[in-house]
Amino acid sequence: MWSKFDASLKLFQRVYQDVDESQQSKTLIFHQDVYDEQASSAVDALLADVESRVQIKRISLAERNFLPYFPFLNWIREQRSDYSRSDWEQLCQKANIYQPQMQLFVRYLCGERPKREEEIIFNEIGYEQKRLLESLLALFCATFENQRTVFVIQEVGALSISSLRFIEYLVNASVDHPYLFLLTIQQNYQVSSEKSMELWGDLLNQIELSAIYMDMRNQTSVSSHFELDQSIPHTIDFGDLNVAEDCYQYLAFEDCQSIVDSILSRSNYAAGEMMMPLKHQLLLHRLQGDLLTVQGRFDSALLSYKTIIGMVPQDDYDPRLQYAYRKSGEVYFRKNNLDRAHKFTYHAQKLAKEAGDKEAEYYALFTLLLIDGKDNRITQTHWLQEYKRIVAMAEHMGMKNGLAFWMTRPDRFDDVRHKQEVSRILKKGIELAVELDNKARLAAAYHAQGLFHIMNNQYDKVHYYYQKSEVLTESIGSMLELAQIQNGYGYFYFQTNDYDNARRYFEKAFVSAYQVKDFTEMCMAICNIGIIHMFCFEYEYALDNFTKLSQVLKNLGVSDLPYHSQFGMMALSAFCHHKLWDFSRVFEQFTLLEAKRDLARSQARLQNFTEEVLLYKMLRGYVAMYDKDVTTALQVFAEAERFLNENRQIIGYYAPFFYYEYTLLCQMSGDGRQAAIQYKNGKRWSESLNNPTYMQMFGDSMSSFVSRPVASKERYPVIDYDRIIEATHATKAVLQLHEKLGELDFLNALQNIFAAAKDRDSLVILYMRLLNHSFPMDLLVFRIHAAGEAKTLFSFHPFLSNSDEERQLEALLRLYHVGNNFALPEPRTQFSIEQDFSSIASIPLESKRDWVAHILCGTNKGNISISASEYKLLTFSGKLLVSAIEKLEQEAEINEKNRELYLRATTDTLTQLDNRESAFHKLSAEQKKLKRYQGLSIKGLAVLFMDLDNFKFFNDRYGHFVGDALLVEFSQIIKSLIRECDVAARFGGDEFLIMLPNTSRTGAEHVAEKIIKCVKETNRFEQVIHRVSGEELGEITATGQRLGCSIGVACSPGNKIFDTEHMVNKADQALYQAKKSGKNRHVTIEL
Repeated sequence: MWSKFDASLKLFQRVYQDVDESQQSKTLIFHQDVYDEQASSAVDALLADVESRVQIKRISLAERNFLPYFPFLNWIREQRSDYSRSDWEQLCQKANIYQPQMQLFVRYLCGERPKREEEIIFNEIGYEQKRLLESLLALFCATFENQRTVFVIQEVGALSISSLRFIEYLVNASVDHPYLFLLTIQQNYQVSSEKSMELWGDLLNQIELSAIYMDMRNQTSVSSHFELDQSIPHTIDFGDLNVAEDCYQYLAFEDCQSIVDSILSRSNYAAGEMMMPLKHQLLLHRLQGDLLTVQGRFDSALLSYKTIIGMVPQDDYDPRLQYAYRKSGEVYFRKNNLDRAHKFTYHAQKLAKEAGDKEAEYYALFTLLLIDGKDNRITQTHWLQEYKRIVAMAEHMGMKNGLAFWMTRPDRFDDVRHKQEVSRILKKGIELAVELDNKARLAAAYHAQGLFHIMNNQYDKVHYYYQKSEVLTESIGSMLELAQIQNGYGYFYFQTNDYDNARRYFEKAFVSAYQVKDFTEMCMAICNIGIIHMFCFEYEYALDNFTKLSQVLKNLGVSDLPYHSQFGMMALSAFCHHKLWDFSRVFEQFTLLEAKRDLARSQARLQNFTEEVLLYKMLRGYVAMYDKDVTTALQVFAEAERFLNENRQIIGYYAPFFYYEYTLLCQMSGDGRQAAIQYKNGKRWSESLNNPTYMQMFGDSMSSFVSRPVASKERYPVIDYDRIIEATHATKAVLQLHEKLGELDFLNALQNIFAAAKDRDSLVILYMRLLNHSFPMDLLVFRIHAAGEAKTLFSFHPFLSNSDEERQLEALLRLYHVGNNFALPEPRTQFSIEQDFSSIASIPLESKRDWVAHILCGTNKGNISISASEYKLLTFSGKLLVSAIEKLEQEAEINEKNRELYLRATTDTLTQLDNRESAFHKLSAEQKKLKRYQGLSIKGLAVLFMDLDNFKFFNDRYGHFVGDALLVEFSQIIKSLIRECDVAARFGGDEFLIMLPNTSRTGAEHVAEKIIKCVKETNRFEQVIHRVSGEELGEITATGQRLGCSIGVACSPGNKIFDTEHMVNKADQALYQAKKSGKNRHVTIEL
């Protein structure tokens, strides 16, 4: 073993000499074994020997370290410890650090918490991770430039996964600097997770291939631990949540997850056994949600975000709440649930806008426009407004990366009317992408430039931009963007009449999109391939494509594609049915088209809308021909020709196809002269566009015109659409399952609310808040009518004016209420706010009891309408709410009756003191308590038995009403002089009893003296007699009689226990002695 070790040291010396003489970095992995102490000493001696000639950076890890990219970032900071912020910025610029990440490094190196200037778009995380490793290595090399350095890390097994990834990157990179990396690791080491084990295996394999490998043993043992390695100490507390957040900023997701998992596992947080400050709980849930989103575990991520929504108070604006709504919208978007995505994101935007949080509003609008890129929900005019707004916001806030993103996506501009503006936008997009050195942005910018030149028939420049875009995107490895580029490239070939290449690129786009399961881009490819088939007269193929596309879209619950509206796809299908002589289906499709034509203009982009209108006009002509209305048919085609010529810059490539069909129509109508004219137009267009397919169809002369083309016999590559239909069907099933699970979560939360609420009003408030969490609304009102009075128990309507709120609410309720049982006192009132809603849901609640209520829900024009399934769930939950309220009311009534019965059974109805039976019961309970605590230091128990002296005289003279009033007044005196723990009771007639727990003889006698004094020295009783009988005070005092009080006291020491009746009897005997001794006094008997 030692001979092997000596050989390893000689190898180290040789490598060092090589480094000392060359400009190439070297990496050594030095495996420690049982002799690690001796081995370390030998290495120390060797390093000491070279220390005078080189710089040595050394660190020994005694415990697991979760800091991202530790110790490399720390070494950089230590090496230039005297640097200011401007120095660090200059160094980063010198190292050509990836610009969007520059401030992330600068902040850390200046001792600040790392924070990105801009959030990363979710589909670019992989690219950003690669650029971060590239930037870190560039910064590392720039820091230690031309300095011969040996970097020693003892116990690499304790490094974070991000640090291991950097070592892996370092091993593979070509670093032209004289560095030597000496890494030591135990012979038998454990890794913290399956992912770490996989990473270690890859790393060791690469080191064996790329680095010098110092191995003193025959075999390295690697074991997988699915908990943190217990052999390496680690301590994590809530403060390390900041470290987790730093890891997330550096895209070190595995390290971040390790910290979060460790906190959760150690604290039993999931079981609710750990108390944590609210801000830490929210940060933990946010990190968990973000990590789960990155991992694609969307349902679990939603649970984390919805937990935040439930935990954050709703009264004032909280950016954490807004963030949770926005991220929920992003997750729904990635789940392809576009309706829910829009609702949650719109709510996030609304919260940010109301609070004036411009950055949060910017990110919410960013997500909304991404969602619209999938379904074209926003109208063309509104989209242009929102696009210009987000560009202005990005420029104002310095969001260069976001600005570059939108500079490459002027998708829905009118390419004719806005040609110069679009050209300027795209030029700026390329400039920004180059400035930022963002290859993803640059690829998108080239793609957009290529598409722009297609739309403007500048075909000579298209190849240049599309080829550069395709090469860049393939190098980045972003399959979704590659599919978009390939669809665009195919569209270029389609417009230039190269149908073979068009089909080839559409098929490539389909395959690329299928790899990332992006059904939208796959559907785009299917539709484009169908159009190619149609232009090549392969109508069966085309119709098969459109039919299967319809099934896929139905399964996805999507009506429109980004570049093909539902209207256009129906028109394409109808045209194929026409060419296949299936007239009944043509009429069926055309009827649907007639119903949808008013919506088409707002759904499609201008180019696609123009194509669809032309196709629709041609169908109208054919339908007229079916009805034998030749004149109308020819008029419609003439109108379509004018439309084509007016828009020839946009859809000129449709001309050969159009004139071919126009010539056929003229032949069918028997108008030979008109057929010859259209034949010439078609032949001219085919030749000018160099369209070989239609040049062949038109032939050399009218006599060679092919009126019945034969479809190609070529067998095209079979795209397995059935798998796509199955996949989208499964996606639909999953979405439905998610919806059901969401409903169950909502109903479960509802049951928890029902169980927690104590009264009707609190129940309604909790219920309405739950509605707003689960179905973000812009209007939520709960009104109840009970006992002839209307009351608003909950109201959320930020757009209503405070000055006239009640009137507007009344008007809304009057306008939209359902059912005849909800009456409002005022007639309907009109006001302008009505026009701002996209939907209003009105839910009447009818109770079997004496009340009716009404829930009014609404969404603004910018928000998604309330769906039928949501309304159904709202209605069902409303019925549950009614039952819960009725149950609470019934329970309250029962409890009130039980309380009344209990009071009647235990209370003296005149004085409201305990009655005799209740007094004996409580005295007996106190005796049992004394017995239980016998031997402890307890003062004892005292009983006072008393009656009013001379009461009979006043009762007989003034009557029972005066007597009752005197007894009531005496009971008030008693209550005012005793403690809450004491018990006062009316024993019978004018006799009263007081029980004093934990009271000594002295304390009991003090209470008795206070009562006697209060009765004797005040004229309260005379005032009562005067008030009730009306007799003057002078006449009352002239009788010479005054009320007094005699009291018998029985005391039981703490160490003695006596029967209840025995104590009362002793107190009664003491009272008798007090009376006998002259009244107005107390006598005590100690048991």
